[in-house]
Amino acid sequence: MRKVRKKMNPPGMPEQVPVSKLIAEDVLNDVKNERRRQMTTAGHTPAGDDRYRHGVLANAGAAYALQAANPHNNTVPAAWPWRHDLFRSTTPRRDLIKAAALILAEIERIDRMTLCRVPDTDEDATE
Repeated sequence: MRKVRKKMNPPGMPEQVPVSKLIAEDVLNDVKNERRRQMTTAGHTPAGDDRYRHGVLANAGAAYALQAANPHNNTVPAAWPWRHDLFRSTTPRRDLIKAAALILAEIERIDRMTLCRVPDTDEDATE
């Protein structure tokens, strides 16, 4: 019978906490911090997000995710819903954090619309 080696945590890291759990917590914190940055620094408030309809925020998130999958692409992904000069790709990891935060903003918007019973209309907000 083959002996299975236990994955060891890096030196200085507590043994009782699996590395994968710590990494997942770091990623979730990065997404939450990016969402907070979008609201506080960039001024993208929930009220402003509520102006968007038909998955505009999800499309923006998809654009960053697509860019992360193909970082050498020098064109703005077709999913990007706004002016091309507003698309600011950096690194694949950072683009995925932005993507997740934008998708989170879309989920929050849908939840608010559901609670308020406001249907998506044909009037999209533009930037």
